Amino acid sequence: MPFGPRRGYSDHLRPCQVRGLQAATSYAEEIGRPLDACIDINWSRTSWEDDPEGEALERTIKKLRRWLSRQDEELYAIWVRENPPKKGPGAHLMLHLPRRLLKPLKEIAMDLLPEGCRDTDGKAVWVHPAGTTSFARMSRVLYLSKGINPGRVCETLGIKPQDQGRVIGKRCGMTENLGPTAQRRHREVAVLINTANALANVEAASLKEAV
Repeated sequence: MPFGPRRGYSDHLRPCQVRGLQAATSYAEEIGRPLDACIDINWSRTSWEDDPEGEALERTIKKLRRWLSRQDEELYAIWVRENPPKKGPGAHLMLHLPRRLLKPLKEIAMDLLPEGCRDTDGKAVWVHPAGTTSFARMSRVLYLSKGINPGRVCETLGIKPQDQGRVIGKRCGMTENLGPTAQRRHREVAVLINTANALANVEAASLKEAV
């Protein structure tokens, strides 16, 4: 999940970014990796107090990936960074998490913070379920998208926009295994399989008629 070079800033999520988060979430459902858990981070409740360019979140995601790897699981996730005026800088992640790992992840939640960054009041990191149905999970994605640029698109998508402040660097993203390239390859493989099955059915029918 590369964050890329630190360039520019944004005051809102763009509609195309929101659609990208929705597409990644739908794709996760399709491949049997629903984003059924959330990690919410409030950087103002940590000793670092801020994550101005997303470096702390990047380190957190790397630690999360390593932890999941030790559980023989791969990280499937989307993320959004926010900086609302009254609540301070924060981040939201939605990830696929087998039910057996929810409690263990809660137990090590504070350890996901970068080295040297500590939770100051025990409330900096919150791990919780994202919902047991695809509708509930997609509703969560809409909540994460509340920083969208106000406009007619909000009504179409069913989002009530809220000011989530200025964010330097990338405002949202997803793991590569949920990205557009992974989605396209999955569709291409599905087309090949369907074509092969159709040809096999035609061949079987021809052999049956010949007999």
